[in-house]
Amino acid sequence: MPDDVVELPEDQKNYLKGMAPFVDVEASTPADKVVSSTFVDAEAAHSNIEDVLEEIIDSVFIPAGAMTPSTTNGATASTIESSTFKLTRDVMVFAGSGNDTHAEFSIVMPESWNRGTIQFKVLWSPGNAAANPGEYVEFYLAARGFRNATELDNGLSTPINVEDVAIADDQLHTTPAGELDITGNVQDGDLIHFKLSRDYDHAGDGSAMDVDARVYGLVIKYTKTQTVSAW
Repeated sequence: MPDDVVELPEDQKNYLKGMAPFVDVEASTPADKVVSSTFVDAEAAHSNIEDVLEEIIDSVFIPAGAMTPSTTNGATASTIESSTFKLTRDVMVFAGSGNDTHAEFSIVMPESWNRGTIQFKVLWSPGNAAANPGEYVEFYLAARGFRNATELDNGLSTPINVEDVAIADDQLHTTPAGELDITGNVQDGDLIHFKLSRDYDHAGDGSAMDVDARVYGLVIKYTKTQTVSAW
């Protein structure tokens, strides 16, 4: 056996086999090659695995039906049916007049999350035929992590805004991505509480959409680098 090659334990060999779709097993230089066999170049294997883990992104979808209207200035939970094909969907309706409205939800993020910045997009549509193409809509999201034996009545992070422009009534709109840092020194297993809001009179570079916005859900993307352990 070459001096710079070591035999891995069975659990590590199995892990490398599971990584096979992500690593280059046809590299021309032996030092760059990672193979799912009994003998591997340990230094190259470690380097390749670290590079892969840094780039793995996953996502979580939060449907409107999993959200709760805030008690103060809450959005309105509703169920709608499309006119022709009778497709039924849960939506959270954010008003376009009066004041900002809000909806909230709590989740435990996957243990593989690296506890870093998350990205999010809001899936929505104008809720009224009076919406005009080119009118502006803005949502904002804030969050905090809560762990065992911590005070549940606590402030959320600085909210992050995402701006979009109306296209047409009853067409799905997806906002640009926002980047949010969750406050609370988040740890594995924490309950993450999110608050989604609409800035009802946000006019952007033109006019505000002054009718309802129906939210279908929220997509959260996160980076995976943590090892998942049994309880």
